[in-house]
Amino acid sequence: MRIVVPIRCACPTAKQVNEDGVKYLMSYTVVFGDTVAIISERFGVETNKTLQANEMSFENPGVFPFTTILVPLQNPPSNSNSLIPPPPPSQSVSPPLSPDGKKSKRIWVYVLAGVLGGALVLSVMGVVIFCLVKKEPKPQEETRNLDSFTAKKHSDQELEFDPLDGLSGMVVDTLKVYKFHELKSATSDFTSSSSVGGSGYIGKINGDGAMIKKIEGNASEEINLLSKLNHFNIIRLSGFCFHDGDWYLVYEHASNGSLSDWIYGKSILSSTQRLQIALDIATGLSYLHNFADPPYVHMDLNSGNIFLDFEFRAKIGNLGLARSTENEDFVLTKHVEGTRGYLAPEYLEHGLVSTKLDVYAFGVVLSEIFTGKEASKVKKEMDEGNAMEEFLMRGSFLPQELASFVVRLVMDCLKKDHLDRPSMDEIVLSLSKILTASQGWKSSY
Repeated sequence: MRIVVPIRCACPTAKQVNEDGVKYLMSYTVVFGDTVAIISERFGVETNKTLQANEMSFENPGVFPFTTILVPLQNPPSNSNSLIPPPPPSQSVSPPLSPDGKKSKRIWVYVLAGVLGGALVLSVMGVVIFCLVKKEPKPQEETRNLDSFTAKKHSDQELEFDPLDGLSGMVVDTLKVYKFHELKSATSDFTSSSSVGGSGYIGKINGDGAMIKKIEGNASEEINLLSKLNHFNIIRLSGFCFHDGDWYLVYEHASNGSLSDWIYGKSILSSTQRLQIALDIATGLSYLHNFADPPYVHMDLNSGNIFLDFEFRAKIGNLGLARSTENEDFVLTKHVEGTRGYLAPEYLEHGLVSTKLDVYAFGVVLSEIFTGKEASKVKKEMDEGNAMEEFLMRGSFLPQELASFVVRLVMDCLKKDHLDRPSMDEIVLSLSKILTASQGWKSSY
């Protein structure tokens, strides 16, 4: 029996930290009888602050049992917040006084002698162990691990290139450093049978599935970024290797491959699965935009960069072009990169980079998910001035009652003016409601 326990995780926004002094967002599981006001009072928080943290309003403050709610706190929660008061402290019992003073004195002398003797024995044992450990030769593990990283030695020079110089200390400590022969063995020497297209490979390392991507050039920025991200809908980096000038990044295995393998033409994916995949992508992007530290724009979201695990849950990958927008609503660039068909007009025309760039790309991906048509066909319909709503409705895999809501969302994401597009938070909320409605609609038949 497999039990899945969702844990909601979030970090305070800059506004919450600077204006309200919030340092923690605690995930609280709602039980029967709870309301936002009751929960807020229990933790000494203003009700309106809790509503703001969960993007709720006084007009619609409802919460449901077994769901989670974020409680903004300035200090960690204490035992006083518990519903069940702690048990009273047990009273210590003083030992009875000895009627014989001399006998008591002799007992204390014996006890003192025993303690001093024990301390002396432990001290001697400690000195012996220290001497033995000091004489043992240091293990060669560190030297062997560096085999995959050092560049070829020059015959006349002792200098070596160390790619670890571009990585933070935390990254080196938390990620596994793979040896090149491990990756060769996992991919059968990088044969075509293990290739998933481009520079990507799948294989098994120590019995566990893994995705391996070969990168030419410096990959330290992507490694540093992925090591700081921790979200179910962001592909997890487990380790890396450096060999002959190339980087090899090792990711968690998404057994169902990329989203693009499943959505074009006829597909076995149900409408509920499609909605869940769309919600997963939106949730991952919302995490990048609002809760990563610092916030990031993906810059290259497309159906080939989204991966599906064994339950068809979506995970966003390939963050090599991701760019930080810390302390800035937008930045300008002259170097336009990305995938044709997914790039927003303000980025192509003016090099404008903002979170709304990802919103536009998400709108394209969303149209692909629900029509089974590639991005190039969607763009062709837009360029020819055809009625997008009619095109989307005609190809939708959803029931007509729900398709109109998704079509409206796609049209909002694809608006030419980036300021008119919704945020990823708003998109997550809309898709959550549509998914809930879809499940209710399905159960009624």
